Amino acid sequence: MPSALASQLAASASLNASLLEAHTNKRRRTESYLFTGRDADVHDLDSIHALASNAFAQLSSLSPAFTARTIKLGSDGSSLSVDFDQSLFSEAARNVDRTMQSREVNANLDRTLNAFLSLLGPWLMEAPTSKVLEWLVRRFRINEFNVDAVLSLFFPYHESPHFVKMLSILHISSSSIFSFLLPFKSAATPLARSSMVKAMAANQAVARFIASLLPTAMRGSCSHRTLVAFNAATMHDYIASSPALDEGILAFLLSALLVPFQTSHGDTNATLGSYVLLSTLSHKTSLSSAAVAAIVGAMATSAAPKGKRDAGDNRSSEHFIKVAIAVCLPQEELEAFHASTGSLCLKMFAFTEELQGTVQFVGAEKFILPLLECLKPRIEEPAVSSLYAAILGATGTPLRLLERLVLLQASTTNAARALLSLVHQRHVDILRDARDEHEGDDQRMKKRERKKKADELMISFSVSHPWAQSTDVNEIVVASTSSTKEVRVGAVERLYKILQGGKTLEASDMASIQSALLGRVYDTHAGVLHVLYSSPELFLSTVTSSTTPQKLLDTIVSQVVPDPPARAVLLAHIAFLVGHFSKTHPELSQAVQERVLFPYLLASKPKFRTARGVWKALKEVGGYTTGWLKGCVDIWEKGDLLRGKKDEENDEADVDMEKICQANLDVAAKIAENILASNDGSSDISLILSKLHDPLPHGRALAYLVVRVLLLNTSCGQQVDIALQALAAMKLHSVNGFADLADSPTKLQEALNDGTLGMKVATKPGGRITVMLLQASILALIPAVQLVDARTPAWITTPSLKSMEDRYIALMQNLYAVAVASGSSTPSQLSTHLIQALFLNLRDASLLFLLGVLLARSPALERVRTRALLHALAFLRGHNSDNAIDFQTVLPSFIAVLMDARTDKQGRTLVFECISVLASTSERKHVYGLDTIYGAESTHLQYLDAKDLEAYLKALLESRTLLAQDGNYIKVFHQQHFAAASAKYRRRVICYLLSHAVTHTVPEARISIMSSVEDVSDTARSHTVMSAMETLAKDPVPISKLLGINFHRYTALVASTFLSVPAGDLNSDPENPVWQIFALALQTYFKPNAIASVRKLFSDALEERLFANLDMTRQAQAGSLGNEVYVCAKELLSNLLKDVSLINHLLAVYQPGAAQSDTPASKRAKLDNPSHGNIEEKMSIFAFLAEVLGTKELPGSLDLLTQLLNTLGKTIHYDSPIPSDTSYSCQMLMAAVEQAASKITEPPVRPIRLDILVEIIRVSENPQTFHQALLLMASLARLTPDSVLHNIMPIFTFMGTNVFHRDDSYSFKVVQNTIENIVPVMVSSLKSRHSSGLELYIGAREFLRIFTDASNHIPRHRRQNFFIHLADVLGPQEFLAPVCMLLVDRVANRVSRQPEDEASASLGLSISLLRHFPQELHLHVLKEALREAKRLIHNIAFSDEAGATFLDYVHDDEHSARSSSIIKRRAQALIMFVGCAITPTPSADISRGDNATTDLISLLVDLATIEGDNNISDIVSVTQQATSKVMNAIGAADFLNGALVMLQSDETRIKAGALEVLAERIPKVTEAVRREQQKTAISIINCIRDVVSHQSAGALVNSALNALRAIGSSICPGEESALVSTVPSVIKIIKARASLQSAIAVLSSYVSSLGPRLIPHFREIAQECTSVLQEGLSGKMAQSSVDGAISTLQGLVSTLPAFYGAAELAAIVKLHLEYSVTLSGSMTGLMKGIAKKIPSNTLLPVLCDLWPSLEKSQKKEHVDGLIAFFVFFKRSLRVARRPDIQEHIRSIFSVFLDGFGVNMKSTTGSRDGEPHIISAFLELVVKLNETAFRPLFRRLYDWAFAAESANIERKVTFCHMYSALLDYFKGLMNPYMSMLLQALCDILESLAAGSIQNPSLWLSTVGTLSKSFENDDGVFWRDDKLASVAKPLLAQVSSCIRLNIADGKQALTNCLIAMTSVAVDDSLLKSINLDLLMHTRAEDARERIFALSCSEALWREQGGKLIGFVAETATFISECAEDENDSVVRETHKLKNAVEGVAGSISGL
Repeated sequence: MPSALASQLAASASLNASLLEAHTNKRRRTESYLFTGRDADVHDLDSIHALASNAFAQLSSLSPAFTARTIKLGSDGSSLSVDFDQSLFSEAARNVDRTMQSREVNANLDRTLNAFLSLLGPWLMEAPTSKVLEWLVRRFRINEFNVDAVLSLFFPYHESPHFVKMLSILHISSSSIFSFLLPFKSAATPLARSSMVKAMAANQAVARFIASLLPTAMRGSCSHRTLVAFNAATMHDYIASSPALDEGILAFLLSALLVPFQTSHGDTNATLGSYVLLSTLSHKTSLSSAAVAAIVGAMATSAAPKGKRDAGDNRSSEHFIKVAIAVCLPQEELEAFHASTGSLCLKMFAFTEELQGTVQFVGAEKFILPLLECLKPRIEEPAVSSLYAAILGATGTPLRLLERLVLLQASTTNAARALLSLVHQRHVDILRDARDEHEGDDQRMKKRERKKKADELMISFSVSHPWAQSTDVNEIVVASTSSTKEVRVGAVERLYKILQGGKTLEASDMASIQSALLGRVYDTHAGVLHVLYSSPELFLSTVTSSTTPQKLLDTIVSQVVPDPPARAVLLAHIAFLVGHFSKTHPELSQAVQERVLFPYLLASKPKFRTARGVWKALKEVGGYTTGWLKGCVDIWEKGDLLRGKKDEENDEADVDMEKICQANLDVAAKIAENILASNDGSSDISLILSKLHDPLPHGRALAYLVVRVLLLNTSCGQQVDIALQALAAMKLHSVNGFADLADSPTKLQEALNDGTLGMKVATKPGGRITVMLLQASILALIPAVQLVDARTPAWITTPSLKSMEDRYIALMQNLYAVAVASGSSTPSQLSTHLIQALFLNLRDASLLFLLGVLLARSPALERVRTRALLHALAFLRGHNSDNAIDFQTVLPSFIAVLMDARTDKQGRTLVFECISVLASTSERKHVYGLDTIYGAESTHLQYLDAKDLEAYLKALLESRTLLAQDGNYIKVFHQQHFAAASAKYRRRVICYLLSHAVTHTVPEARISIMSSVEDVSDTARSHTVMSAMETLAKDPVPISKLLGINFHRYTALVASTFLSVPAGDLNSDPENPVWQIFALALQTYFKPNAIASVRKLFSDALEERLFANLDMTRQAQAGSLGNEVYVCAKELLSNLLKDVSLINHLLAVYQPGAAQSDTPASKRAKLDNPSHGNIEEKMSIFAFLAEVLGTKELPGSLDLLTQLLNTLGKTIHYDSPIPSDTSYSCQMLMAAVEQAASKITEPPVRPIRLDILVEIIRVSENPQTFHQALLLMASLARLTPDSVLHNIMPIFTFMGTNVFHRDDSYSFKVVQNTIENIVPVMVSSLKSRHSSGLELYIGAREFLRIFTDASNHIPRHRRQNFFIHLADVLGPQEFLAPVCMLLVDRVANRVSRQPEDEASASLGLSISLLRHFPQELHLHVLKEALREAKRLIHNIAFSDEAGATFLDYVHDDEHSARSSSIIKRRAQALIMFVGCAITPTPSADISRGDNATTDLISLLVDLATIEGDNNISDIVSVTQQATSKVMNAIGAADFLNGALVMLQSDETRIKAGALEVLAERIPKVTEAVRREQQKTAISIINCIRDVVSHQSAGALVNSALNALRAIGSSICPGEESALVSTVPSVIKIIKARASLQSAIAVLSSYVSSLGPRLIPHFREIAQECTSVLQEGLSGKMAQSSVDGAISTLQGLVSTLPAFYGAAELAAIVKLHLEYSVTLSGSMTGLMKGIAKKIPSNTLLPVLCDLWPSLEKSQKKEHVDGLIAFFVFFKRSLRVARRPDIQEHIRSIFSVFLDGFGVNMKSTTGSRDGEPHIISAFLELVVKLNETAFRPLFRRLYDWAFAAESANIERKVTFCHMYSALLDYFKGLMNPYMSMLLQALCDILESLAAGSIQNPSLWLSTVGTLSKSFENDDGVFWRDDKLASVAKPLLAQVSSCIRLNIADGKQALTNCLIAMTSVAVDDSLLKSINLDLLMHTRAEDARERIFALSCSEALWREQGGKLIGFVAETATFISECAEDENDSVVRETHKLKNAVEGVAGSISGL
């Protein structure tokens, strides 16, 4: 048995104890998520914790959820208080070992970890998350103890490497539901979705876990996109792959899938995912009706808007509807959804519109019908009725929905009636069928009765009329829609009586009548129609006022066609139309005949009575005199077919079919005759042809008969058109089905005669055989159709249907296609008959016809190509050797068929069979189609002799195998065959083929034949197509129309063939037709809109072969073909012109003639155009030549360059009527010059004439020409610099006048380029002739002035860049100074009169130019400017000794005399330029001294001290200003030296200026520079000391003091002694009150910088500052001085606090207290510093000693001093040391005791000082321990309650003080209540008894007790103490009312609640409740109301403690409920509600 110690050790052992033994034997692997095994051992917990803490901070910045204090748990939705930072990442968490914690601690830790892991879902792939997870694994071992939560986090990322890493360290046992993960853990591979789905199918627990992931996350508000996608994909695969889903699976699936619809914060993605899964689930298994209804209801709840602000969108409605349909589709149909579902659907945005668009979906009725059923009780609501109407109005509304709506007819509601009317309008047939079915099922009526009911229902909706004002009219109109026939008849009769009554009807009444009468047109009862049409005049006049006759006719036509009505109804309508209607509106009689009568005119055995009724109606009105039916009634009368009524009744079956047959044929013939005689026969023929497809069979048969007669009775052109239209109208593709007509030709002829055809039509007009016979009768007539004069058409053509011949060809081809297009191997008799008839008519032209069929492009003919080839073969074989014919004319056409892509292998084989027949004929008598085969063009054909033809055919047949495989192989065949043949044979055959190619009438055949010999080389080819080439070049329009889209291809082939012409043929005599055609073709195909491919052929031929072989004459002619050629020939000629001599020759030939006079070009008078017309064409050619030369690369030839310049010179002197002509030529020639010059590398041996370019620059008015001349001049400067130098001044002069003012980038670039190339030449010349310096400046002055004088002409925004570029090119070191001075000189007159800012702007150009260059160059330029100014001033002052100057010249606009004022202004401008242009020294150069700067200052000093008359006074002033600017801009070292020099000057003005600049700049000097220049700085301080020691006031002293302040504020080590020596002088100035403000400021800066070095002067400084402060506070001094004094004193406090004595402190504190109001802000900083810095053992005695005098001196109406004292006292106590307070506790407490006794309230009531003294007292208490505090508290208690002088004010003050202590120290002060309790009880009793009536005492006492109760921790306020204070406290209810204290009620209520909260004893609680309720029986109603209010508050806050006293409380409630005061009763009800809220209903009590 183990011992007790062993048991304890075992109980306290760690859970890791089992691992300890293993750990001793084998080192345990560190499990890590972030690191590998070895790396994990390197990182300890501390490093991982630091890493995780930073990562958690990053996650907190990503999502605020990590820092939230409350989080919702996903498991149950409850809230959990969390602090992740403290729980998981704090220092305490670092030391947590969960294996050593209790079960409760671990449970809380698990909840926190699970909540935290759920938040990591969206951020798992982020880097910080991995670090956090590493910490949780290493510290809390979540991979072992929180496996479920970890897998919940990682499952959505199951295919990522992160999942693999976590899975590798998860602790999963083999018995776990996650054991399926173990193989993936071992293999370290991701988990595939298919594997997860298999695991879910195998284990329902896994499926339940996976399904719960998303719902759990959504309940915890931590779902994310990855989880939503994972859930949708995984659950979809699980549902789809599961073989069966039982109830258990469905239970958790449905609950999980519905969660996204139930959460308050919906996720759209999650909702859509559930939509998909629910749809999949519904298609997978059957669901109960309740489940389907619940699913749809949940989806509706999610899709509906949640509130008014949630408007939603139509997307949610659309998704909901589609998914609801998908869910309902596989399930059994529901009766109805829940009513709430319908309401939610109506709330959705655009629900009606979206639902209307889905009614056509399969299964939509399964959702729509239950929805409408649940909304059926609300059908009267507008929204519901609108939904019904929208569904009815949609396309494809389900039939079952209409059946439901029919059932609504039993209801008399207006909405149901309106919906049925809508059904009638849109779905009349469906409504009729539905009504029939309903009646049949319910009442089992007979068929006739059911139909009658349905008709009545339909009639009731037949009209929709406006409501009339007359009641009678309304009744009649309603009666007209009755279901009873007799009622409707009577209603129509009554309506006619009203109309005939002669009364004036209201407009609404008339509208109702019109609508009712129109509605009766739809009536299906003949009786109603007879009455309606009984007064046709009245009916027609009535209805036509609201509708047109045409619309009325359309309405009646819709009743008789296409569905024939009953005979009586039909005849009633026809009688009206042929009668009064046609007479009234004769313009519509033709329409009546064609649309209404025509389908019913044909008589047949079954419909004879109907036809006879129609004809009798026509007879009754006398027939028609116009139109189709003119004279047709007579035919029926002659045939005795119109009998009387008796005959109809007695002899109904006796019908003479022969008479009917003959009547039909005669009527058809008469109609055809009328059509042919019509004025608009073509439209009538088109109409009768359209009747061939009439919906009524009688109409179709009659139309066929009419068309047959038309074909028989017409001829020639009209017959062709009718036959072509009829064949198209019949839409026959073949006659395959016509085999049943006859089995022999004889029977076919018999079947197609008139008698047989007429009898067949009369017997069965709609039968299939009848229709085929009618069609065959028309087809049989077509072969006999002939053209006029029996002329032979050109059968081989492409019919365009424009000419009669083309239409005839198309007719025969279409007939052939119909006849032979048979799928049967045995043709029908009709097909054979048609083919025989066709070929008999064609005779010898049959072969041409068949070739036309083979070459045609009609889709119908493509199907019969094989049959056509067989017929052609048969035709050829039929011409045997006895009648042999030469068929060589058709051979090219057979070749075209062979090459046709539509010809298959079988077809190509047949083609060669035909060719073999052609070759088999040995002796040929004549040529087939000689000169006629292609029409008129056939005369140009060439023919082969028998030998050549035989050889050619033999070669073809030898290659038939290859050619049968590929028709395009004939190109190779021709190339090989003709290459081996003789030249003569080749030429003859090629000419034969090409003659057919250029004359063939089929475009495709032309191209095929020509392309077949395209690769054959022979010179004869070009001569054969020469005529075709000439035609294409001259007039290509006819050929273009013939060829269509093949025109370009054909033209290219012709051109390619033509270009094989030998070059020698082009160089022959001038009248050579070959050259003329070639030239014409060039002019044609080098036009801009010519065919590009043909142009390319000519270009290649010229470039590769022809042009080089042409002689010079032909080349010249080729280059002058006309203006339109140039644009397209430019590239060609550019490639051709390569020889220099040729180019020179062309330039010499076409250049303009020399000028007629020596007058300059710009001055010559313009002459008239020369009379000869060749000049304009010559100049046009010249312009083209110039363009070609200017756009191509030219060789570098000096001869070519010279010729180009000479030509350019002649061009600019040519007097052209259009200047632009020569300008463009000049530009192109200059481009050519530049091209040629760029290739010349060696200097030319002879000079190049640049005067031509100068002339262009001078006279050109074209900017582009001017620019190009400048650029060319610049580029030629390289080759001939001497010529450029000779012309340089004119160049830049003209450039300045013409270019500088242009504001465009190109002009500016031209100028820059010119300067870059020409200016260096001038600069080199100037430097060679002048030495540097002034001499160079003067020598270059005139040249530089060209640019500076033109500065105003340069656009403002380009000036700076221009002059910068100019200076760079000139050389800034030598020429920047003169350029800047010249620019300054340009504005000198203006600058000298402007203020400084305006002058700086005027000098902006020169300043910006200077600042572009380096700083060193700045100083050089400025020095040069000052030297020039010095020279100018010297010349003014000493004119006798005047020397050379740069700016001493005369402007063009100035007087020539030399003026001193002008020179003075120039000097002044230069000096101002120096002042404005000086720039601050860069920070890197501040400490570096510079001799250049010294020289600059020296020059300024020289100018400032120059002697002379008063004329130079302005110069001195400007120089001083410039000096100041320079001093502010130069480096620090130079500045200090300069300042020292200026201070050593005797001139006061110079000293003052130096001091001002010094005060401004010296704080900016860096410490390094100050150290280097320390001696200079000390010398400056000494100079300043000398100034302030000798003077006490004045501007100089102020400047000196400011400089001292600047030096002191930025003091540098080593300068302290010098500054200390100035202190006495500064104090002296303060004492003198002179320059006080500046002196005080100096001391303020000294205090902070000199510190302890001021100790000798400390007391004197403090006294003077205090004195200044005293005077300032009394208003005798400026505020700035006061601020300076305060700042100085504050500085002394900070730097020398220990040297403050009691006297100084007392003085300062007194000032603060005395002026605490006026200086509350200014002194605050000083007083804070004193309280903080001054030692407390020094400061506290001062304050204690100061209190008695302050107490006596303070006035009652102003307590500001006392308040300020205790505020300062509080601050002093806060920073005081505890020992110092203990040392002076007596005096400090004495101050407080006195202070408590002083009345701290001002008499004005504006301020109260008590809170301040109490706050200060709290600071004292904080510094004391309990031992020191308790005597003080006892003393205070005695002072307030036990002393003889104790009064109520002391008690109030004490209570306030004690309340403040309770607020601060909380429960620590409650033990001190033991000495107060009795005193407070006495006060309460006195207040209750009325002996004391002080509201303040009452409030303070109650408030003290309330705070004591609230801060009690259960130690002091026990039941005995509460019992002692309860009754006195409850007695205050009466006192509160009696004293009428404003805030007393709330204070007492809070106190009672606090007391009840700490009470525990039931007897005490009962006593409190009863004593309080006893006050409800008081006499004063106010007391009763207050007691009830207090009781209500107690029950609401502490009802749980008082629940045992409900019965006794109910008694008082019952009493008070009957109180006579209404307010008491209201408060009683409130109390009752509060009690019932705790204890339930108390009515029984």
